[in-house]
Amino acid sequence: MHLVIRIAGLLAVSVGAVSAQEIVDGVPATTRNGIHSCPQNRIVTGVHVDNRLLLCSSPFTGFTGTLITNERVDQSPPLAWPPDAVTRAAFAYSGTPMHWCGPNRFITGLNPATNGFNCAGFVSGSNINYTTTLGNLFLDYGTNPTQRSGMHACPTGSMLVGAHLATNTFLCAEMPFCNDDNHCSSTAKRCEFQSIPCVSGDCLFTSTGICRAPSRITLLSDAGCGGSSDGWLTGRSGSAVNLSANDAFDNDDAESMRLTNIKAGAIIRVFDSPSGSQQDDFVNVLVKTATGPALCLPTFEFSQITPTLTTSYTSFGNDLDDAVSRIEVTSALIGNGSLCADINTNDNSLQTFQCHMGPNQRWAYLVDETIRGLNGACLEALQSDINTWPGVAAGSRSARVRVSACTGGANQKWSVTKGNEIRLFGHMCLDIRGGGTAPGTPLQIFPCHGGPNQRWLTAF
Repeated sequence: MHLVIRIAGLLAVSVGAVSAQEIVDGVPATTRNGIHSCPQNRIVTGVHVDNRLLLCSSPFTGFTGTLITNERVDQSPPLAWPPDAVTRAAFAYSGTPMHWCGPNRFITGLNPATNGFNCAGFVSGSNINYTTTLGNLFLDYGTNPTQRSGMHACPTGSMLVGAHLATNTFLCAEMPFCNDDNHCSSTAKRCEFQSIPCVSGDCLFTSTGICRAPSRITLLSDAGCGGSSDGWLTGRSGSAVNLSANDAFDNDDAESMRLTNIKAGAIIRVFDSPSGSQQDDFVNVLVKTATGPALCLPTFEFSQITPTLTTSYTSFGNDLDDAVSRIEVTSALIGNGSLCADINTNDNSLQTFQCHMGPNQRWAYLVDETIRGLNGACLEALQSDINTWPGVAAGSRSARVRVSACTGGANQKWSVTKGNEIRLFGHMCLDIRGGGTAPGTPLQIFPCHGGPNQRWLTAF
């Protein structure tokens, strides 16, 4: 493995303004284990080798003790990435192997002269909003790498997990959760700490959240979005609340609902039953275009199709207005031709189909970068197809997609871009095969090209 000496191309740049809450650690340097390291509870996001500077993330705070655990020097022999030909092909990487910290570990310090890394992981957490499993891995390199504070850096919202500094190549991972807005990848996103108002026993772990554009679903006591608030929750896929068991909501009182900045693709389900039983009145709402600051659903007891919403009310002869006891938010994946990503329950493969909001078209994007579908199964690209890629030209690689048991594997780690792409391995996109617009067209992953058959509307 190449001994790290210097970064090519970026060393003459002077240190400029630091991104909000990031710091530059230089002279005198913070040291742990004999290695220049970021201060405690900060993670390396950038490096300036010649000036012996580290760019360190916004701190993770509010914890008892430290959030970082098992910090140790990984130096000789260093772990090599990519570990095999299949990984190399999957990430479309043609360079020489680089030193990395290993699965679900990240760099907290480094010594370029010895190729020594201080590596650590996140301490265990039990909540779905707090995971030790890192987000999607991707490469940052080439002629125009990301720069902040005068040094090569991983994009905001990600951290350094491996590097070949001699070739200016970074291996980055998306942060699996956030502690403040400065951990998020853009100013349009906020660190959302809970999916529902925080009431004792109902909260997500309050020190961590996820980065997303803020949105809100507000239940109102009167028809036509009048009266007082009966409680609110976010428009994030995976949000759900039993009103009868949560003191932040008024049970059996809401008659209407206001949607604030809800993304296209959101599926909002409102039930008379606290358990979500479909043997009592309920309504399904599919958001087809973003709602803006205030869209009113004036009553729960109607079915209607408009350019913005499809509303489908099922009555068992009771009332849903003044009887709302549960609300759930998931997401459709609306693709080319306004068709939805649909699980073929014969073989768990994915296809396009008319949007109907059924259980095989409802998805949630979790903090561990998995996309969960029917019965909590994970969206994945078939590993058997990926295994053939070393013998296939890069531009021709593809793999079928399906839902399967969640494993934490790289073939189940997805990222969602500002351009509405759903990516795997950083460069492969969820794709409607052949650009087909007919229902029943299979889905796959294929090299990203920006076409309409790789764009998806989601509430992620």
